[in-house]
Amino acid sequence: MFCYQQLQPQLHGVPVSADQGRVPRLSALDGVQCPITRNVYGNTYKIRVYERPEFEGQREELAEDCSSVFDTFQFQEISSCIVMDSAWVFYEQPNYKGRHYFLERGEYLRHSDWGATSPTVGSFRRITEF
Repeated sequence: MFCYQQLQPQLHGVPVSADQGRVPRLSALDGVQCPITRNVYGNTYKIRVYERPEFEGQREELAEDCSSVFDTFQFQEISSCIVMDSAWVFYEQPNYKGRHYFLERGEYLRHSDWGATSPTVGSFRRITEF
């Protein structure tokens, strides 16, 4: 389950995840808006990532998980992207580690649009189930 913790008014939330079968302490969820009610699933998965903001620079399109952005594309920064099908999670480090960011269908002109403080993306994967 993915939720968003609203840290300050009019700012994007910070993604909070809870493993299936685990219920976090309610006192730890102050300010968390949950659950996401949009349908982000589908039978197909597709994401287009760009090296620079506003869909500029090197472009790659994927339909599978990517455990290392650098090994796969030879660049470490994803500054913009288009999620064309389903939903994805970006991780700051390779092998799905570090801070993570939930991206649903839509266009993200710069890394701050998905809530990141830098364009460093080490890996990303499809969300196949909650």
